[in-house]
Amino acid sequence: MHIIIHLILIFALLIIAVQSQGGGSGGGDGGGGGSQNYINPCLTIECEIAVFVSKIVDVLLAAAAIIWAIRTRIRQCTGGRPPVDNTVFINQNSLKNVNFQNNPFMDGIWSSRYYQYNKWHTSHQLSLLFNRYSYQVSGGGTDEIGSYIIDGIFCMRTFRMCLAKVYLVGT
Repeated sequence: MHIIIHLILIFALLIIAVQSQGGGSGGGDGGGGGSQNYINPCLTIECEIAVFVSKIVDVLLAAAAIIWAIRTRIRQCTGGRPPVDNTVFINQNSLKNVNFQNNPFMDGIWSSRYYQYNKWHTSHQLSLLFNRYSYQVSGGGTDEIGSYIIDGIFCMRTFRMCLAKVYLVGT
């Protein structure tokens, strides 16, 4: 992604730097080629610098708009799904602030909250059961949308888990 952005910026700067002034001489009297009616509005070096800087700012604004559009499109295409697979996620290192003497994956009632559509959804209680042989999580609960079942995986090495919530029809 960074390479593409750099290539776009380099290309834009090359377009700005290479300014065509028309064709060459036609021979004979030395009449110039290109547009005969072109009048350069800038007669000083300060004016030329200001025009050059404004072109660079325009390119940077265009690049920012392109990057924003690409990121928005990626978010739309992924539909809010995480960027990595659940198995990859739970195997990533996350051993910060961990009490190694206690097993965090205990069967029982858990509280949860989640971030979706630019807001946090309030805490809800759900029941979770951990299968330590298959490293699978199952359970269920109810929130403001309806009743749901939980299915997921967990990792004792990294102390991470991934849960998928599926709402029951008619709730």
